[in-house]
Amino acid sequence: MAGRPGGAASSRLDASHGESCYDEVRAVGGRSPRAAIGLLRLALQLLVDELEPGGGSIDHKIGKLVQRGLAERVQKAMDTLRVVGNEAVPPGTIGVDDPKMLAALFEIHNIIVQQIVADAALVDDLYAQLPPAKLAGIASRDSTKALKRWSGHRHALEPLCCRWRRNGA
Repeated sequence: MAGRPGGAASSRLDASHGESCYDEVRAVGGRSPRAAIGLLRLALQLLVDELEPGGGSIDHKIGKLVQRGLAERVQKAMDTLRVVGNEAVPPGTIGVDDPKMLAALFEIHNIIVQQIVADAALVDDLYAQLPPAKLAGIASRDSTKALKRWSGHRHALEPLCCRWRRNGA
């Protein structure tokens, strides 16, 4: 996870995301891919718990993240790591003793962290550097007052493709 951009989003998640789990995965991976996969699953659990606090299974929490707009690619990566990790301990039907499986899951874990933590931090850091007047303009545009102006227009926020289809275009 080295080389990850700094910023509020990444530093907020780093401590609870399980950096030690990640390091332990590297340490035990050569000796026990099954143990390493179980630890990757734990690191995913820690990240998901940070993103979606409260009770519930990791499956339920990933579903909540999807409802909040989690990208499909990240959802697939999380579910892959969740399912394979669940099969690793105790032994299930997915062959988790294969070092190639561990390497692939390591990559999936990196994709998740990149999408959730690093990319968000980069965007947040750059956004925070916009001039205050521009940020105020964006906030005004996105305020509920601005959205209410459009609420009387039936199709104001409807995607153009839907309008074209309905109008026979």
